[in-house]
Amino acid sequence: MSERSDSKHETIREQLRAEVLALSPGERLPPERHLATRLGVARMTVRQAIGGLVREGIVTPVHGKGNLRSADPMRLRVQLWSFTETVRAQGLTPSTQPLEWDDDPEPPPAAVEFFAARPGGGPAPRTLRRSRRLRLGDGTPLALEEAWFSADRVPPLTEEVLAGSLYALLREAGVLPDSGEESVTVGLPTEEEAKLLAIAGTRPLLRLTRRAFAGGEPVEYAQAALPGDRFELAFPLIRDPS
Repeated sequence: MSERSDSKHETIREQLRAEVLALSPGERLPPERHLATRLGVARMTVRQAIGGLVREGIVTPVHGKGNLRSADPMRLRVQLWSFTETVRAQGLTPSTQPLEWDDDPEPPPAAVEFFAARPGGGPAPRTLRRSRRLRLGDGTPLALEEAWFSADRVPPLTEEVLAGSLYALLREAGVLPDSGEESVTVGLPTEEEAKLLAIAGTRPLLRLTRRAFAGGEPVEYAQAALPGDRFELAFPLIRDPS
């Protein structure tokens, strides 16, 4: 590709970037053919420019809707947070799509190890309950969650429970988490994750792993995959008194 062609593509992308940033989050871009006609360039040039904006994270292609202005990142405090409360604080309407729930015959080794580390060396639970849910805000997929709980402490899971708040169930069971730790890594989505979260396979994910306790007892091991460009992580800092 010549320098002149590179310059042309960059000029078109800058024009489109300015137009996209003037839109409201979730607003749809005009069709490619309309943009090409108005800008006086080939449709392929427009497509390449939009592809660059997708990689920048300011445009989100959504099947059946077209190319949308990406939502502004949600501020997510890394703490024992409620998804529902976090989404509502952003002015969005939260909803949940239950995907799977069962007594897991083969939980991941990390979950087994977590629940085996009980205070006083008590016996590990023989069964772990598992839930898998898609969390949404205003209908947009925001997180894919999978969590495990001790069957000794948590009653059987149902679709109705999963569509609401799992922490409400834990509160009723007397094991609402009061402490824990959360680790964060970054990676690319699997094909299934990309489809469920409605993102391109090249978009990075934030992968959060939570280990939560109630009164020192392990009660929740959870993994969540979040589109990296939809969240801004905030880490509360507290000086160690020692």
